[in-house]
Amino acid sequence: VASEGGDYTTTSAIATATATVSSATALPPSLLPPLKNGELMHSTKLASAAKRKWLVHAPDKSRDPARAYCSTDGSSSGWHAAVFVDAGSDVARLRARWADCLGSRNVGAEAFGFALGVSTLPSTCRDCVFLADFLNALAWDVGAASYKHPAIVEAFEGKAGVAAHRKRMGYTPATSRWDHVHHPGHQTDSSWFTQLNQVADNLASCATDVEVTVPLEVLASLTVQGKKATELCKAIIAEHTQKPGR
Repeated sequence: VASEGGDYTTTSAIATATATVSSATALPPSLLPPLKNGELMHSTKLASAAKRKWLVHAPDKSRDPARAYCSTDGSSSGWHAAVFVDAGSDVARLRARWADCLGSRNVGAEAFGFALGVSTLPSTCRDCVFLADFLNALAWDVGAASYKHPAIVEAFEGKAGVAAHRKRMGYTPATSRWDHVHHPGHQTDSSWFTQLNQVADNLASCATDVEVTVPLEVLASLTVQGKKATELCKAIIAEHTQKPGR
C-alpha cells in the first residue's frame, strides 16, 4: 500500500534515539546520507523529505552488501509481509501473516508488517536498513509520528511487538544500527529498494501465510505487477516451499 501517512512530531517513548549509533560500535560506513541532530530517517522521495525537517533525502537505491535489508508492507485486508536479506546473503526470507487490524485498514497492517520484519531479523543481525512505502510505518519507530489506535499500539507495544522484540534481542543504539528509509511503492525501476518493496507488496496481496527462503535471483520474478501478479507469486512461492531444505 503506497502512502506517506500523516506528518506528526510527537516522540515515541519506544524508539528514542534508534537513528543514532554509539561511536564504540564497529560498523561499516553507510551509503545513506548521515543524519544530523533532529534528523530521524530517510526518504528516496525528494518532495517528502523537503516537507519534513526530520526526513533526509536518500537518492541512492542500490544494495550495500555489507548491510542487511528488510522491506515490509501491509494491506487493508489485514495481511502483512516482510522480505529480509542478510548482509552478504544470496537468499531472501519471505514472510506473510494476517492480523485483526481492528478497523484501521492498511494503517494497522503496515504497523504489523513492520513488527513482522523486526521479528524476522536473526540474532546475529545488528545492522539493518528497513524499507517501507508507507512513511508512518517507519516514522512510528523513530519517534517522528505518534499513534493511539489499538492495532498500532499492539504492533509496537504488545507482547510480540517491536519494543518487546527489541528488548529480548538486546537491540540498542549502542549495539545496533537500524536505518529507516521511506521508498514510495509501485515504482517501475529495477533498483534494489524497488524490488524489495514490490515483493513485500505482492506477498501481502497474496492473502496467505508465507514462510519460505528463496534465491535472490527469484526476487525479480516476484516483482511482477498487474492482474496476474498474485497468481504468479503464489505459484513461485509454492514451488520453493516444496523444495527440500527451503
